[in-house]
Amino acid sequence: MGGVKEFGLGFETVDARRQMGCARLAEELGYGTYWVPEDYFFRGAFALASAIACSTRTMRVGLGVVNPYTRHPALIAMEFAALTEIAEGRTVLGIGAGVRHWIETQMRIPYTKPTAAMRETVDIVRRLFRGESVSYQGKVFRTDAAKLSFPALRAEMPIVLGVLGPKNLEMAGEMADGVVLSAMTSPAYVRFAVEHLRRGAERAGRSLEAIEVAAFLLISCSPDERAARAAVKPFLATLLAIMAGMPESPLVTAAGMTADELRPMGESFARGELPVARVTERMIDTFAIAGSPERCREGLAAIVEAGVRHPIAFEIPGVDPQVTIRSVHEHLMPHFFLYACPRSLEEALDLAAAHGDEAKLLAGGQSLVAMMNLRLAEPKVLIDLNRVAELCFVRRENGSLQVGAMTRHRQMEVSPTVREAEPLLSRVAREIGHLAIRNRGTIGGSLAHADPAAEWPLVAVTLDARLTLRSTAGVRSLRAREFFQGPLTTRAAPTEILTAITFPVAPTACRFAFHELCRRPGDFAIVAVACRVTLDAAGAARAATLGVGGAHGTPLHVPEVERVLAGSRGEEAAIREAGEAAARAAEPGGDVHGSADYRRQMVAVLTRRALRHAFGHPEVPS
Repeated sequence: MGGVKEFGLGFETVDARRQMGCARLAEELGYGTYWVPEDYFFRGAFALASAIACSTRTMRVGLGVVNPYTRHPALIAMEFAALTEIAEGRTVLGIGAGVRHWIETQMRIPYTKPTAAMRETVDIVRRLFRGESVSYQGKVFRTDAAKLSFPALRAEMPIVLGVLGPKNLEMAGEMADGVVLSAMTSPAYVRFAVEHLRRGAERAGRSLEAIEVAAFLLISCSPDERAARAAVKPFLATLLAIMAGMPESPLVTAAGMTADELRPMGESFARGELPVARVTERMIDTFAIAGSPERCREGLAAIVEAGVRHPIAFEIPGVDPQVTIRSVHEHLMPHFFLYACPRSLEEALDLAAAHGDEAKLLAGGQSLVAMMNLRLAEPKVLIDLNRVAELCFVRRENGSLQVGAMTRHRQMEVSPTVREAEPLLSRVAREIGHLAIRNRGTIGGSLAHADPAAEWPLVAVTLDARLTLRSTAGVRSLRAREFFQGPLTTRAAPTEILTAITFPVAPTACRFAFHELCRRPGDFAIVAVACRVTLDAAGAARAATLGVGGAHGTPLHVPEVERVLAGSRGEEAAIREAGEAAARAAEPGGDVHGSADYRRQMVAVLTRRALRHAFGHPEVPS
């Protein structure tokens, strides 16, 4: 089975604080997006989405969906831009027309031209995100020089549409980044929706592959099949009774339901009776995914085969949301990702050779999973290396320290072998993230990811480590100073796996230091410096090595510092000259955390601090 990009969740009757706990659990279990519906008159979407964003770190937060009648497009842009700041970019904006009864009948707000309202909202919101001054004359909305007073964190925000009928689906194919299909989606309705998305996409010269197809699904999965199917009946009875008033909706007609089948359910509901007894086995199989794990996998497979790439487990009232979260994770998620879990290096190499650049290697997942959630990486195949035992080792031999690529950060931190062979490695390891990250993340994963602000690439370059790369074609070894080509870019071929790292054992008479500047403990470094100085019997430097991270496109080895320090006993003039040399060598970029000039200055400051530390001198004002 395959074709699923991620699993999502959506709850609306659960109280806000409990939803925050649900979101944390979902993130821990690998869900990609937490969707916050805004059905009237439940909890407000933006407040709840902000709470979810503050409760999570990597999972996306989706609004599914808000309408432009109760909120003007400019207000949607304002609120969503603020939400995106809170979530640090992990957001998806869902826009729909809403339900006429709620808006026009209950709130007495005119429900005018819903298709035009959605199209104009997308246009206005996108232009506001891009920083434009928007003067707009539409069929529904008009603005005069409307402009956000602050730059949006992302100029191009992902926008999906919650639409149902053929005209609106084709509009989504023309202009949206995706669609969120309604609860009660069936395989037949997915095929209907995908066909109309394709028509709209072709009309706009777009590819259907560019459109993310998500769907709210009623999932009730348990080894107790009878209980699982009974649990979904009351909610499904409510939805079908509501659909009795809309028998022409493609949601039911595409699935082969007739007005005659729906009418008795609507009549019972109108009398105040919930028509649970009228929900047939066929209705459950058509509009829900309910029953044993095997039955649910078959049901979901049909939905995925029809074209859904992002199944969203929607709340079933009366079922504990954590039960839904855990059951989908346990019984469905492992079966639908294009996922391989080799148990030997040979098997892993064969998989890498077979899939090439369509695959990503999953080590600790601390960076890759986050990138997948943000759509910065969308591999077709995941090759999980966590069961390849031969890639996890630490051993000292022939004057070097050999470390397997799947060795965890925590093992590098606490290993006596590491501490005795090269204490700088232990020192650096304890600065990586937080304990939970160190328990999962791997040294090989960090090196292969090649973030220039990460600790392991910096220390590998500083110590002139060698990296062993294997493929089905053979083995090769590269110096770390040759391996990194740019941010998130290395010399490893798509078919190669980093298997081991070799560090030289530290000389007896050497001193080391590591200093980094971060916003908060555990964050990536804004600037970092690592150094090792080998002293002669008189206390003078006979060898030195220094590297800089976060201030260059790759971790930066600074050979000029070694020349400056040759024969030095750590005199302040030599240390200051070394700091200036490191700052000259760096080519930092600027961002919200610091300008290029600030970073360059910090390179000099941290170089001086690290060298004073290494020479055993007290800190002095920089």
